[in-house]
Amino acid sequence: MSASPLRRPEAELPLETPSVAPAAAKVLDTEVAVRKLDIAEALKVIAANYGKPYQQVLIEIAKLSFGGGKLAVGDYFAFRLFDDAMLAGADKAHFVGLDTSRRIWITANYDSEWWGLMGNKLAVTTLLGGYGYPVIPTLALYSETLPLRNAPRITSPADLTAFLREPSRYPLFGKPMDSLRSLGSASFDHVDLATDELVSPTGARVKIETFANEVASLYSAGYILQPRANPHAAIERIAGKRLATVRMLTTRSKAGTKVHRAVWKIPAGANVADNFWRGGNLLATLDLETGRVIRAVRGVGLNQEPVTQHPDSGEALVGFELPQWNEMKALVCEAAGLLGGIRLVGWDVAATENGPLIVEPNYTPDFDMVQMADRRGILDEEFKSFLAECKEGAKEAKRRLRRIQLEDAKERFEAFSRSMGLK
Repeated sequence: MSASPLRRPEAELPLETPSVAPAAAKVLDTEVAVRKLDIAEALKVIAANYGKPYQQVLIEIAKLSFGGGKLAVGDYFAFRLFDDAMLAGADKAHFVGLDTSRRIWITANYDSEWWGLMGNKLAVTTLLGGYGYPVIPTLALYSETLPLRNAPRITSPADLTAFLREPSRYPLFGKPMDSLRSLGSASFDHVDLATDELVSPTGARVKIETFANEVASLYSAGYILQPRANPHAAIERIAGKRLATVRMLTTRSKAGTKVHRAVWKIPAGANVADNFWRGGNLLATLDLETGRVIRAVRGVGLNQEPVTQHPDSGEALVGFELPQWNEMKALVCEAAGLLGGIRLVGWDVAATENGPLIVEPNYTPDFDMVQMADRRGILDEEFKSFLAECKEGAKEAKRRLRRIQLEDAKERFEAFSRSMGLK
């Protein structure tokens, strides 16, 4: 059965209001801990600091929840839609929540034959790599069920432990084959054979057997082990030896493929991955033409704050121009042509020491980040026009399928008639 884009996407922002306790994993994070939103307290702060009475806020929330974007209460606060000065006249009705996001994914990526491929990180990156596009190779796959021939397949915690004890495999990065939001990711600089421990970029240590057993218990269906790619020197000066990927949202229409929106995800603190939901990580607004950082923020909603320098390195963020910018844009636009049935893609692409690198494509791209970074909703006129073209494409696909079915039925009837001597 094909994967469904109706599942929770690889969304970056913890927008839901229910409190979710972290899983009891010892090493790998498997749940996003979401802090409960105190609406009453938020209304008081907004009234005091932004001069907007709670009645007006509640009316706005109601209108937006029933509008085309179907915004949830948490979306309103997370996107700071109460902050009219920050929005600078942007139409709040253009912002979308999860329900409308799902409708967009299905409208744009209506060819469900592609969903299974796109939902499998190993499969889709193997496809791209097979056509010569720069992707991170697979060193090994831990899986108790999935066969694999182009890389070692590890099927037991003991074999995984032996694999991890080989020093030449480092630096190493691991992630679940079908994970969302970078959950379950791990990064290690080297292995300390004297203590039988894996050492992370922050200096944290974990016993090899502990990590192997946890991978086996949580991700028996598939856990990918890859060489850790090194960032471009300019990126390393800012965020260290961690990939700080750009999320590029591409649309493919009759006019061609283009990068519609782009944001830069910047890791900070002890985080091994750059996803914005991880506490302390940063999100940067980019100039689409030059890749220059216009604005950088940390946190969401009332807790959001502007950042001008990276908190770890002290390097300037605002005004920094991402290296390999034009090459990254050209790369994802070209690679989008391989994903024939997928017209809307969220690409994670990185500037590395060896050139632009595709980390992974997503067919249920998160709109939260681009809406927050750009301070405007995704449903602008250009994007609506793209969706209208997709709707017409879906109708034509249905008409084409119907013609094929009718022709097939006609051929079967004629064959039956001949066999019965009726013709």
